[in-house]
Amino acid sequence: MKPGWEAVIGLEIHAQLSTESKIFCGCSTRFGDEPNANTCPVCLGLPGSLPVLNWRAVELGARAALSLGLQINGRSIFARKGRALPTTEDAADYAPGDVITWELSGGLTHIGILTDRPTSTPGRYLILHNIGSGPQLEDVLFAWKITGHYRYTGPPPPTPTPTPARRARR
Repeated sequence: MKPGWEAVIGLEIHAQLSTESKIFCGCSTRFGDEPNANTCPVCLGLPGSLPVLNWRAVELGARAALSLGLQINGRSIFARKGRALPTTEDAADYAPGDVITWELSGGLTHIGILTDRPTSTPGRYLILHNIGSGPQLEDVLFAWKITGHYRYTGPPPPTPTPTPARRARR
């Protein structure tokens, strides 16, 4: 390891919590029901469906982590068919539809979405964000320290299914 570097190791832990519904929708978690009986557009990941976080699951997960003496991150990003991009000081690297996160004073996280509406500065777009007084449409891309840059990439390309070799008939 290079001098001055520090090894940071993270763990991703999966647990089954005793909730009555799934973590991102209201479908039941009842065991033993018919296959696909407890599904909806959200848990099937259908286009246009929007997940809603089950706060009971968050509470139970946080209680478990704290009882084990673990640290809980103040921010967590859930991604669906998207990717994280590098944060830069060049407005040309940001495109309409991108989600941007900033760190405000006091360590608060702030989120905005780049719109397709141009600003008076060529190559820059207005950002839709909510800064406490309702939704705002402003040119604030570099107003605060950018901590995240995310882009929807659409569904992954289909994976070609190999065709089994067939023997020629004689």
